[in-house]
Amino acid sequence: MSFQIGQKFNSYEELKTYIKEYENNVKQKFWKRSRRGIETINLKKYFNSKIFYYEIHHSCVHSGNYKTREKGLRKSSTQRMGCPAFIKFRADETGQALENFFDHLPQNRKLTEKGKQNARTYLELEGNKKKIQQQLYLETGTKTLLKDLRNIEQEHKKVDKENLECVKIIQEKHGGKVSILEEDTFFKGMFFITEYMQRNISDWPEFLVVNGTYKLLRNGCTVYILLIEDSNGESRVVGVGVLASEN
Repeated sequence: MSFQIGQKFNSYEELKTYIKEYENNVKQKFWKRSRRGIETINLKKYFNSKIFYYEIHHSCVHSGNYKTREKGLRKSSTQRMGCPAFIKFRADETGQALENFFDHLPQNRKLTEKGKQNARTYLELEGNKKKIQQQLYLETGTKTLLKDLRNIEQEHKKVDKENLECVKIIQEKHGGKVSILEEDTFFKGMFFITEYMQRNISDWPEFLVVNGTYKLLRNGCTVYILLIEDSNGESRVVGVGVLASEN
């Protein structure tokens, strides 16, 4: 299930139920970021009292925070990571239903195979990514992120002898074990672990942390570091993964 532009709900309760089902389906939670009640709107129109709101904006719980000019001293932590997903609803022209008039959801950014092929062609020509976004929107009506273009770009890097030289070094110099994921000669990911890493995870297997690092490699791949904590409370690397994309 998904949301579509122009989709209507005859009451706010109906909308809440649909959002709940959507959250369970995509394993993502949304919160009510902003709203305007129908009683605050000075329009000569009869509104269905069951819709409650003239306009309502739902964002992912991991979206960014509002910026403030205050300089408080109290430190606070947050689980918000700047997720761009959001959905906006507004009373339709009749005032009888809430209508989805704008959204920015991952599944609605998904390109068709033809759209992906066009994106790959533009990227191979080293076109400006902002202009590629605009061109894809004109061609497909799909709003893509720079992250989406990077994923498409990384998904189609071929595995060859030159970019697998590191595997030889890991195996021969460090006695490591390397696993490579590829699809039709396209590189998807790699994981490696050395004998030293194996000994560490055998000695201290109780606590494992996975940390993703972006923009560490020039090719744009994401690096995942697996860490454990030893008896002295110090961290030790016990595995390294490289992913071409997060799809």
